Amino acid sequence: DVLEHGGEVNMVMFGSGGVGKKSIINRFLVNDFSGKYIYSDEDETYTKQTEVDGQIFTFNILKPCSASDCFTAMRDLHIKMNDIFFVVHSITSAKGLNDTIDYIDQIKRVKDDDHPHVMIVSNKNDQESLRMVSNDAGRKMAAQNGVAYMEVSAKTGDGVEEMFCEVIRYAKDHSYVCGRSYNIKRAK
Repeated sequence: DVLEHGGEVNMVMFGSGGVGKKSIINRFLVNDFSGKYIYSDEDETYTKQTEVDGQIFTFNILKPCSASDCFTAMRDLHIKMNDIFFVVHSITSAKGLNDTIDYIDQIKRVKDDDHPHVMIVSNKNDQESLRMVSNDAGRKMAAQNGVAYMEVSAKTGDGVEEMFCEVIRYAKDHSYVCGRSYNIKRAK
């Protein structure tokens, strides 16, 4: 099993437009938030090697798609091809957190797995004055859906590198409590 011994892990991010999926990837790949993305529209996958607990993983991150630019059959294909799923929303939109349920349900249906390796990612925690989704609401949503949770900021970089490492630890052991108080155990 690649998660136990390192190796290639296929990942994809889902979420509505404007929540920061590309910005999170850019921050992770090159530690940049300039709005100048290092990839083109023709790129399909972005790759980075990362060490997690002494094991080397090659993260193959599929180009993200939102509900508006990725039809259902395409999302189904992305789900079938990938091992790890990030469902991203912005803390500045109350509707965004509820949208994560549709993505999680689709992942569970397509993978035919009640416990796929999913992490809800609440982005834009640098915009506290515009916050419409509390950290507790995000954790509760994750617990109700049996997935991991983390808050990050693509703008400042807070939590971005960590989310990629934490999701591997979580995928290895779904009872794992992800680092930082932002994360939760799988709901019982």
